[in-house]
Amino acid sequence: MNRVQTKRGLPWQAQREIVDYFVEIGTTPYGKYGMYKEMVPVGTGKKGSHEKIAVEIQLSNPDIFENLELRQVVSRG
Repeated sequence: MNRVQTKRGLPWQAQREIVDYFVEIGTTPYGKYGMYKEMVPVGTGKKGSHEKIAVEIQLSNPDIFENLELRQVVSRG
């Protein structure tokens, strides 16, 4: 499994315990130019759950990730 890039809010922004999570999927891994990428909202959860969400998304949708890469998990809020 590839290492998934994670991003959190900027350090000077107020942080909440519950944040909104998004995953970016695309034709190439994070950092590589690709023909397709899209940011998909996946819900809310506790701050710092990036790796857990990445694993859950990949395991719950294995057929999607035959052709696409999970580029990154982003939290906002």
